[in-house]
Amino acid sequence: MTKILVVDDEVSILRSTQLLLMDMGFEVVTCAEQSHVLDTLRKERPDLLLQDVRMPGLDLDRLVRAIRQDTLLSRLPILLFSASMDLDEIQERVGASGILEKPFKPTEIVQAIAAATGQTVGGAA
Repeated sequence: MTKILVVDDEVSILRSTQLLLMDMGFEVVTCAEQSHVLDTLRKERPDLLLQDVRMPGLDLDRLVRAIRQDTLLSRLPILLFSASMDLDEIQERVGASGILEKPFKPTEIVQAIAAATGQTVGGAA
């Protein structure tokens, strides 16, 4: 089962994304505090990080650099999501595995997860 860490400071989005992914058969861990992301990644060892781009205190470049320099996390696929219009530019700049524009449809998130992980996503109804 694919384990996903979802990071967003908006509790309603965090919860709805968690429920959507769980309904699709994923194991989901959530984090609403940007300062806890690296510790949560190291503790939970997810298969994918789904990271909101716009969070208070978030230095996305620094976060991705820290992940890529960590021997346990360096190959972790990172999907960025936001309502931002410049996601392509952000993805290219930080080297993320993919992007999702809010609001996203279930089929879009399944396709993005499959593309980012290089796996066929099963159990997604």
